[in-house]
Amino acid sequence: MYEWEGFGLFLTELKETHTPIGLCGLFKREGLEDVDIGFAFLVDYQSKGYAFEGASGMVAKYTN
Repeated sequence: MYEWEGFGLFLTELKETHTPIGLCGLFKREGLEDVDIGFAFLVDYQSKGYAFEGASGMVAKYTN
């Protein structure tokens, strides 16, 4: 995705311990007019707000 569009997935990790917990990033999906935010987290880290935090970071990174 980086090669084609200039963006893609980032590893998501805990700030304190750098433990990898999932992925979050931008996708250009076939059939969608605009870029989409995608994410996947390990089960132990789901429903804890990390997707919202990651999505907010993506928006801030690519709109500022």
